[in-house]
Amino acid sequence: MNGKLDRPGGALLFEVIDATPPWVRDAPLIVFHHGIGATADIWAEWLPAVVDRFRIARFDTLGFGRSAVPGPGYAWSLDGLVEDVLAVARAAGGGPFHFVGESLGGTDLTPDLGRIGVPTLLLAPARSPFVPLPVMEEIHAAIPGSELQVFGDARHGLPCSHGPACGRALRAFLDRRAPSVA
Repeated sequence: MNGKLDRPGGALLFEVIDATPPWVRDAPLIVFHHGIGATADIWAEWLPAVVDRFRIARFDTLGFGRSAVPGPGYAWSLDGLVEDVLAVARAAGGGPFHFVGESLGGTDLTPDLGRIGVPTLLLAPARSPFVPLPVMEEIHAAIPGSELQVFGDARHGLPCSHGPACGRALRAFLDRRAPSVA
């Protein structure tokens, strides 16, 4: 199902994929959110690992891909990005969902990391020139119960360079952390 949401910055285009077999009732939702300079298509190689047990929602962030480019003076904010994610989740059927996000330009959320109270998987390239591994290790240490998987041969842009492996890592994480829904 393809859809369009009217957001304050313009039309936000999204896609919901439900390829779960009929015997998987109430399949959990995963919302995929790409980073700066990308589109929802970066998640394509992740999907084979999860589509049999999870509904998928992915969207083009405002200003990218098929979504509208906000006009001059549009007030970009982290709150606005969060509201876009929540709007897509509601359009995909609402309820609790798993969130998969990719670099959004280095927003400093470090003071709030200890408040994250849900299972969290961090996938990190060992050689990123933008988010050094020690930073990812600090984030991992700050989020109680989080898991960190490092891709030793990777730089920045894991969703593109290591899509199938990232999809498998996500699936294994969800199967370990939420076996009742997997």
